[in-house]
Amino acid sequence: MALNIEGATVGYDVNGIEKYIADINTNVVEKACRELNANLTNLRVTVDKIWVGKSAETFKTNMEHDVDSICAALRESVESLVSDLRDAGSYLGEVDENLIQPR
Repeated sequence: MALNIEGATVGYDVNGIEKYIADINTNVVEKACRELNANLTNLRVTVDKIWVGKSAETFKTNMEHDVDSICAALRESVESLVSDLRDAGSYLGEVDENLIQPR
């Protein structure tokens, strides 16, 4: 029986990590923040139709603050994830370099 590794893929792709990071930012964080802001706009319009006074203004201001806080927290979470992913990529690079020792 002969050893056959035809069609096998080994190694890792650092570019894949960077694409994954970009996709998370674009498709998760930024999309979530856009949706939150769009819904906040709709909420403001609805509140303006049915509620007047200082409490209504305070409610809208609080909602704006909450959306800003959520978006900031999402971005901070991604920064932590990005750091972890890049560390993992570096570790895989070290593993790849030292997997087979020269003779």
